Amino acid sequence: MPKNTVSQAAGPRRSSRLRNQGVVSRPPLLKQPTATKTIKKKLVQTKNGSTKTIVPRKVKNARVAGFGEEVASRLDPKSVLPKITMNKKIKKNFFPRIFEDGELREDKKIDYFYRKAWDAQDEFFSTATTRELIKGIESKKKYSEMTSQEKKHLSELLDIASAARMSTEGAGNVVDENKVMQHPANAEKALFADPLETRSEHAFYDNERKRYVEDAIERAIKADMNASEIVIEGVKASIEYSTNYFIAPIMAENVFKETKAAKEKVPKIRLQRQMLEREAAKDLYEELGGKIPAADPKETMEMSQKRKWTPKRDRNKNVLVAPPSPRRRIK
Repeated sequence: MPKNTVSQAAGPRRSSRLRNQGVVSRPPLLKQPTATKTIKKKLVQTKNGSTKTIVPRKVKNARVAGFGEEVASRLDPKSVLPKITMNKKIKKNFFPRIFEDGELREDKKIDYFYRKAWDAQDEFFSTATTRELIKGIESKKKYSEMTSQEKKHLSELLDIASAARMSTEGAGNVVDENKVMQHPANAEKALFADPLETRSEHAFYDNERKRYVEDAIERAIKADMNASEIVIEGVKASIEYSTNYFIAPIMAENVFKETKAAKEKVPKIRLQRQMLEREAAKDLYEELGGKIPAADPKETMEMSQKRKWTPKRDRNKNVLVAPPSPRRRIK
């Protein structure tokens, strides 16, 4: 894919203070925001008869807004951002466009400008998380009162979050036989399934990814990282979850046979394109200081492409915090 380079010098990477590269388990539920004394939860019954706890959206939003306040209080425009490559199709500097006469626009407008930075894409660092983070920043440090250096730094930092995307038609997974998920997309171009038939599955993975990302941001705050490091840890987490749980490599031998692409005999070049997009996300992960385990040196290209995709959870079915799986050689 065509790329251009964001002109930012590579700076010190201190993510090792947060966690090592080992796999660790994470708690299944959101923690209570410090600003909220009580959380009104409700239990709902799922399709299989079990129950799950629902945390109100306002509480989730308040938690992320609190993260935004921390980002604003730790903002240092002199901190050096990592150098990344960015697809030429991405419209940079969406951050200034969400303000009008110095005032933050309404939620729908914020969502619009973030999504339109590159349309028809799955935003790994979600639109909702981005919006509430920005609202938290604005509540602590008004855009109209920021220096030009602070505005520029924040815009470049949020562009890094915006860079973690891939096409919706190739965003999906197959965890078990007959359990397929497809991100909302053009029904004809969707590779995994008819998106209208997997809406509940998509909602599950989308919400779980948000929680995974927000938990990573919280850990970064508790590790006393600066504003840039906090956001970057969140972006890295979004890539981890997306490649480990949300988006399967469609050519993997335990994935392809269950997909819409297999039934429709989609050309191999489209399958390779999906695989390359996943690898591009891993490129970004490494540019942000993440480390990916090495593949088996004896693995051929065909073995690499067909290597099984195996999302791992603990015995309580909670996701595991881990870097993306080893690289796959496409062509």
